[in-house]
Amino acid sequence: MKKSEALRTQIFTLKNKLIPRATHRVDLAKSISERTMEGLDEHKMVMLDYLNLKLKGIDLRIEYEKNLQAIRQLTKTQ
Repeated sequence: MKKSEALRTQIFTLKNKLIPRATHRVDLAKSISERTMEGLDEHKMVMLDYLNLKLKGIDLRIEYEKNLQAIRQLTKTQ
């Protein structure tokens, strides 16, 4: 049960804090000139960070769902 609560907290934090911040960074990065190598590199890093956060959210959700399924199986057999 504690693991599922921790996962739920992590999912909440990702959805409501980290991903909105990353989305804001993406919006800011779009306004940076991509004509220089530094601008291109910054844009690339922002996009990679954003995608990594989205993937982390998906991974956490999968782990959370598996954990809930295991809990349901245990409670069903008892």
